[in-house]
Amino acid sequence: MKTSFHTPAELKDWLIERELHYGGMHKEVARKKVSPLDPRPPEVITQGGMTGGDRMQSHGFAEHYARFLMPFVQRRKSKPVLVEAGILRGTGLAIWADLFPGSRIIGLDIDLSHTRENLPFLTSRRAFSQSEPELYEFDQFVDERAKMRDILGADRIAIYIDDGFHSDDSILQSFASIQPFLARRFAAFIEDNADVWWRLQERYPQYDVRHYGMLTVMTPAPWWRQVKRSAGKVYRRFRRGKID
Repeated sequence: MKTSFHTPAELKDWLIERELHYGGMHKEVARKKVSPLDPRPPEVITQGGMTGGDRMQSHGFAEHYARFLMPFVQRRKSKPVLVEAGILRGTGLAIWADLFPGSRIIGLDIDLSHTRENLPFLTSRRAFSQSEPELYEFDQFVDERAKMRDILGADRIAIYIDDGFHSDDSILQSFASIQPFLARRFAAFIEDNADVWWRLQERYPQYDVRHYGMLTVMTPAPWWRQVKRSAGKVYRRFRRGKID
């Protein structure tokens, strides 16, 4: 299996191929367990189901993943710690384990049963040949910083993916739970929400926030941009206070 890439285009094609290799898109996955703080009415939760395995090809995210993952692929010996929230059947975890063999691959979800039930299929496709993924229950609507501290120990998150509930509130709370544990160099991918990017930029001026339709990508901002944004934020608050 190819695991070295010279261009983002090569990595893009590989990501699509791996997603299909591990089962591709799956639909109508029944909800068995949700957060007690899930805002949806019970009749909505019990109707329909969840969709996964669709990020690279169906949503067209492979191009952006390839671009921002290339620096980590090129520094493969560093074995980046990767955390994915919202893992459903574990397709993404299998891809990341292939791309970063020997790295810590951590999966977070309110309901881990779908991944555990699908592990035999994934391993039959030769997933996780070097190390098993770490699976932890995680509620995107509550502060999980203490849990993340226990999980990570001294490790820091180099790559973070949120493919969970997709609401502004759940995305912001989840990012707040992992943000203290981000590595100095990191990339964060927030999927399936076209509007949350500006709220993330407002709360975290120290990061660059790029949005590509339904995908948001966050990386550390250069120091001079952090200073400029912080100064602008202080000035805007001063002006509002002066007006008030």
